[in-house]
Formats: sequence, structure tokens, C-alpha cells
Amino acid sequence: MSRENVEIVRRGYDALNRGELSLESFGPDFEIVEPPEQPGAETRHGGKGVSDSMNAISEAFDDFRFEPERFIEVGDKVVALLTARGRGKGSGVVVERRVAHVWTLQDRTPARVEIYLDVAPAMKSVGLSEQDARADF
Repeated sequence: MSRENVEIVRRGYDALNRGELSLESFGPDFEIVEPPEQPGAETRHGGKGVSDSMNAISEAFDDFRFEPERFIEVGDKVVALLTARGRGKGSGVVVERRVAHVWTLQDRTPARVEIYLDVAPAMKSVGLSEQDARADF
């Protein structure tokens, strides 16, 4: 089942990067937990939370993408190691940062994603070390 979870998460990033993300892909109680070091961070809920989160990104960046580098399966969780890329609106400055998302799936439906601006705490949250991620990242 966990391999299936990886494919669900991978397809989600593909759809997001094509601009075709469907809010129906998420459970009704879906949560996005933003990193506390991010200004204005909060936990967003449901389809509205997904929409609000995507709107916040599109207000700040042009040509924004999450480029998956690696997926690590841990029980009902999938750690996505990503490169986030975008161009700041107004400034035109290109931003590139490696980040990690920890997805929790229930019955093949995304139930929660925790966003980390650093790989180490994301890996620790699922009981792994940063070394487990660094081999290919």
C-alpha cells in the first residue's frame, strides 16, 4: 500500500505543476501545517485551506513549481524531498530552496501535509535521520 501512497503524492505534484490540482483529491478534514519560521504560518484546513495556500504562493511568485527529488515511504507517511523554484512577483528574483513535505494518507487519500524548510526535522518527524535523506538529495 505504501508504494501506492508514493504514486498518489507524485501524481499530486505533477498535477500541481501543470496547474491542474483538484481540490477533490484531498479529504474533507485535510490539513496543511505551515512551518513556524514562515511569516504568517498557520494550519489550514480542507479545500479552502489548500486553495488559500496555493493563492498565497501565486501572489508572491510567478512560475512557481515543486520539483520532487525523492520520495521516502514510512508507514502511512510519505516524505517528499523537493526543490521549490519560483520568480518573485515584482522583484523578478529567482528563488530556489530545498524543502521537505511529510504527507499522511488515510485510505489512499491525502489527510495532512506538514511543510518543512529543512530536511532534518522532516526526517526526524518520521523517525529517520537526515543521513537517510542525504544519499540522493
